[in-house]
Formats: sequence, structure tokens, C-alpha cells
Amino acid sequence: MRKSLGIVLLAAVTLGLSLAGTAPRPVRADILPVNSTPTVSNLGGGQFRYTWAIQVTGSQRVELNDFFTIYDLAGYVNNSALTPNANWTFTQQATGVTPVGTLPNDSAALQNVTFTYGGATPLVGPQVIGNFSITSTIPTFQFQLRNFAGRGTDQNTGLKNANLTNIATPSATPEPGTFLLVGAGLLGLMARARRRTGAVPA
Repeated sequence: MRKSLGIVLLAAVTLGLSLAGTAPRPVRADILPVNSTPTVSNLGGGQFRYTWAIQVTGSQRVELNDFFTIYDLAGYVNNSALTPNANWTFTQQATGVTPVGTLPNDSAALQNVTFTYGGATPLVGPQVIGNFSITSTIPTFQFQLRNFAGRGTDQNTGLKNANLTNIATPSATPEPGTFLLVGAGLLGLMARARRRTGAVPA
């Protein structure tokens, strides 16, 4: 009885391992921001430009209709996205555009921006494919990690694949770490001002 039970268990484990070996594995497009935190420029009038440098990694390429989406941009100014050249277009929408195989957090209350490649020549990795930006009414110190999803093409197989990562985007409610940084900066300025006012002229 024990022997037959052992054989059944061994067969189950072997079957499980063989199924695990043939199960589809997650794949990566590897269209990614160079740095998660954007460069921010104050445009005046309560508007701020957020710019991300985007790269494609070594085993991938970007071909016609490949794209990436930045999700949930607080304070997004309509039609304010900029692309590095005429080969890229952008669309804005409340939800999506989402690559197959990814499940990003996506609030319908906040705008997403999708950048789509329309060039005839593929962009072969590894390379930085350009600077992409949006304008927001959210001040420069207010960031929150949001999802970034891309769809690219595998150089070896030609198959489409996808990736999901996090980047810092403008947020109406900054993360606690942001408050700490701003608070520390203010304390430093106050201490400096106090030292100046307390200094005795020689």
C-alpha cells in the first residue's frame, strides 16, 4: 500500500514538473525608462514638464506599432505629450492601452499616455530611443510610483512580448518619502537662516 502510494506521489510530482517546464513563462519587452525618476522643468503658470529617457535593451527591438504606456498621470494637461521625433505618436486615454500579458494598476479617473512607434526602420537594442514627456499641473516635488508597460519585439524570434515596471509620475498625493525630503529641506533652510541672523558682525 505504501509502495503504491509512493509511486502515485512520484508520478504526480513528475507530471507537475513536466507541466511546469512546458508552461508559458513571462516574457519581457524591455522597453524601460533609463531612470525611474523623470527630469522636471518648471514651465511657469503652474505647469511642469516631466521627461523620461526611454531605452530598449539588448535582446529586443522596437518595430512598427510597438508601444509603451505610462499610467495614471495626475494633473495631465491635455495633448501636452512630446515625442523625440516624427516616428512616434501619442494618444491619451482614461484606461489602457495595455500590452497583452500585463496587468497594470489603472485608474479610470487619471489619464494614461501611450507612445507608439510608426517608423519604417526598427530600433534595435541596446539603445536609448529618446526623451518622452508630458505636462502636468502637479508641482515638481510630488511623485508617486505608477505603472509603465511596454510592448516590443524579440530580436531572435520576432515574437511580440511585454514588460511591466514602475516609474515616478506626478501625483496629487505625494508618497511619504517625498514629505520627508521636503521637510528635511525646509528644516535645513530654517537652520541656515537662524545661523545667519544669530551671527555677530566682526
